[in-house]
Amino acid sequence: MYFDYTTARILVMEWVEGTRLRSASRQRRAPDGSFVSDAAREEAAEDLRLVEVGVRCSLEQMLEQGFYHADPHPGNLLKTPDGRLAYLDFGGHDGHD
Repeated sequence: MYFDYTTARILVMEWVEGTRLRSASRQRRAPDGSFVSDAAREEAAEDLRLVEVGVRCSLEQMLEQGFYHADPHPGNLLKTPDGRLAYLDFGGHDGHD
């Protein structure tokens, strides 16, 4: 977020390249629900790893940083081209002291 440009009515963030996690999982499955290839199965395992990373990030945000993303659904999470997890849309967030 660019806090210098963000107000109560305008949220300014940077563009992040990646694939939404919910889209990434669907792209690797055949109509019957099976994986289209062994590589697709491995990519799905990588997505599951990113879900675990997201859980750890959320806990660290809440318990250690005192700030957290209040809406971390799959549409607000991206898998970046280099395999990292990116949070989107910090319009819903909260914090404590």
